[in-house]
Amino acid sequence: MNDDLGSLIETLRKHFPLSEDNPPPQRTSHKDLLELFQKNLADTGVCCYNSKDIETARKTARKVFPEAIVVCSTTEEWMGNLTLTPIKHPQDYSEVDLAVIRAKFGVASNGMLWVPDVRPLVNVLGFVAKDLILLLDPAQIIDSMANAYLKLQLEPHPHGCFMAGPKSKAVEGEQGFRDLVVMLVKPGQKAA
Repeated sequence: MNDDLGSLIETLRKHFPLSEDNPPPQRTSHKDLLELFQKNLADTGVCCYNSKDIETARKTARKVFPEAIVVCSTTEEWMGNLTLTPIKHPQDYSEVDLAVIRAKFGVASNGMLWVPDVRPLVNVLGFVAKDLILLLDPAQIIDSMANAYLKLQLEPHPHGCFMAGPKSKAVEGEQGFRDLVVMLVKPGQKAA
């Protein structure tokens, strides 16, 4: 630990001692984080499904979005019927009924998900598609935004955006997805 940081920590400890009113933070179990994450998703109007595998997630998506015709996926796990290709204008993807994107991690304290912008079209697609599915590895749920920002500092490519509940709950006429669904499913499966 460098001297400046050590000095800062000592100063904080002197002025903010731990007491019954200010106990040290408690570690939260993964089960508790998952429950809190799902509760906060529900509070923002987001449905969350536990899927044992990618095929189960696809079956659920067909039930949830039966009218989705144009499906575009940014992952190798989930094949859509529209290929993600370079575009000149974001509006070129406005006819996408359903976008499928893999989130890097979720934040339990507010139900937000981090979507990295590792490919230039990923975030555009998430905002212009009519409906959105975010795939999330359930092991990648962290407790707070403070830890989310710390995690981003360690990422080799820390660009992207946090996404939360459906836009349709906001002002009519704004752009954005109508419904957001989170599918908790481990990564690494190839599309069938």
